[in-house]
Parts: sequence; structure tokens; C-alpha cells
Amino acid sequence: MIDYSLYGLHDRDIETYREQIYSQLGKGVIQVLSANTPISKQNILAYLNAEIERQPDEYCQKLHRAAIEVIVINAR
Repeated sequence: MIDYSLYGLHDRDIETYREQIYSQLGKGVIQVLSANTPISKQNILAYLNAEIERQPDEYCQKLHRAAIEVIVINAR
């Protein structure tokens, strides 16, 4: 379970955050596949790290950071 408050996200919108985070993870997997690289924890993390800096607003950056935590905690 992620502590969303660490990213400045409020507890009242947890389901919305989860949907958006899982969407970001799905985009990461698709980008890794499109690049013809193996799907691995490191490759998805590299994609998410690169995407954080491309995000126009702080909210999207927070979601990407939470997505990184999901990968770090749950991926093998």
C-alpha cells in the first residue's frame, strides 16, 4: 500500500490516483515494448524517470513518482 500523502496527494481521491498510476504503468510497459527492449523493472523505471521531467505540472510528476514506488515495491 502506498502512502499517497508522501507525494502531496490527498487520501480522499485514492481510487482516482490508483487509476491514473496504473495508466502510467501501462504506458510505460507499452513504451518499453515499442522500444524493442525487454520488459523489466529497470526499463520501466527508466521510462518513468524520464517522463517525470517531461510533465508540465506538479500533479503529473507526483503521479509518476507514486508509479515508481509501485514498481519498486511490487516488481521483481
